[in-house]
Amino acid sequence: MTTTAPRTRGSGHGLTYAMLGWAVAYGGLRLVWTVGPPPEFPPFGSDLLGFTGWRSVALCLVAGAVTVALDRTATWRPALAGLAWIVAGALVAAAAILLPELVSLLLFAPGPSFDPVAFASRLGCATGAALLGLAVFDYQRRTRGDCPRLLPHRPTRPPTLDARAVGTLGGVRGGGRARHPLRRAGRGGLRQRGAGRLHHRVGDRSGAGRCAVAAGAGAPLG
Repeated sequence: MTTTAPRTRGSGHGLTYAMLGWAVAYGGLRLVWTVGPPPEFPPFGSDLLGFTGWRSVALCLVAGAVTVALDRTATWRPALAGLAWIVAGALVAAAAILLPELVSLLLFAPGPSFDPVAFASRLGCATGAALLGLAVFDYQRRTRGDCPRLLPHRPTRPPTLDARAVGTLGGVRGGGRARHPLRRAGRGGLRQRGAGRLHHRVGDRSGAGRCAVAAGAGAPLG
């Protein structure tokens, strides 16, 4: 099931342009090193791990293409997001030596095999991974919402008034004395119940009087 969300301008296109610029610059550098004589970087002979030569160029091209696909897709596609995360993870794995080098630089103890050019290349590869990760986050925010853990928004129905309440409001506007519809109905019911009881009592008394008159008429006079 795919969901759509209104697209926000600004950050998404900026990330796409930055990622394309990175793909052109860093991919061009990898292309130059692939076509020409490749430099030797101790201690592994290469600046990246696993992605050397044309594989590094292809990785840059795939990263740029995935970023463009994320920017132009307006619906949530799990396969596209998964592919983007795989490419970002490949870029991080290729620059895995960057972490121990950063620690050695923070401790002011770089090893004898430290090469500034290789360090800059690994830093550039990690930068591409960070940009691609931000692009995936922006894609998820656009298509799935800022906070997926929140409950979906449900539209609320406006409160409605029944016919009695509308009539009461009309009486107030017309200058008449308004009463609560339930209270008015309750008072009417009480009046009807009281009238029924009174009629029943009067009927009982009139019947008893008639019986007394009839009994006196039938008795002998003294």
